[in-house]
Amino acid sequence: MLTSYIDDSGWDGKSPVFVLAGYVSSTEKWSAFSDEWRAVLNLPHPTTLPYLKMADAYQLRKRSSVFRGWTEEDRDSRLKEFCPVINRHVEHGVAIVVPIEAHRRHFKGLFAPEALDRPYFLSFFSLASLIAAVVRTVGYNEKVELIYDTQENESKSFFMDQFEKFMQAAPPSAAGLFNVPKWEDDKDVLPLQAADMLAWHIRRYCYDYINGRDPAKGDSHVYLANIVRPRHDVVYVLDEEKLKQAADTMRV
Repeated sequence: MLTSYIDDSGWDGKSPVFVLAGYVSSTEKWSAFSDEWRAVLNLPHPTTLPYLKMADAYQLRKRSSVFRGWTEEDRDSRLKEFCPVINRHVEHGVAIVVPIEAHRRHFKGLFAPEALDRPYFLSFFSLASLIAAVVRTVGYNEKVELIYDTQENESKSFFMDQFEKFMQAAPPSAAGLFNVPKWEDDKDVLPLQAADMLAWHIRRYCYDYINGRDPAKGDSHVYLANIVRPRHDVVYVLDEEKLKQAADTMRV
């Protein structure tokens, strides 16, 4: 059994892009991953961490942040400890990047139900298709479990209904590949924390690029350089043209 753990970043009203990203690996490798990830969380200096949440890692003064009171140096040192854990146990990384303003131009208020106004819906199924393509390309025949971070503002019943329709109309690469998706809390499920790390850094990299800064000089570059392996990982941008094509297809 292969399992994909997937999380999102960027739906905060400030980010120019929405990112849905995650990792694919075998059940056995995820078990070893979780043991090592927990060991990094439990490192004693300056304190142990109950979980990793990237939004917390960059809010060192926020009262609710598990990194509250840490120095930037201590934070960076701890974050870098997580990178080799990902590299040792994860087989593939995947990400969908959606420019939010372009998505609004082609989707907001134009489709029913209202969930289509948000980029999560399109990203959800685009990422499933991307995972299918990666898995089939490397010759896996196993079923793939899809586990997403809990979304409080998304209807699970709606997505389950749409997932059934997606599987009926899915490309051959996805036929019979996926089990029914699940949603779990990333505070409890350790592989989802790695997915959060990937999604956050890709979003930050895009943020720097869109705002005219060199992403290679940004804080996220050192992490992406160590948790993304080009031969195995795929980052797919739904640009203006692709979003228009997707909207046109949905109108048919």
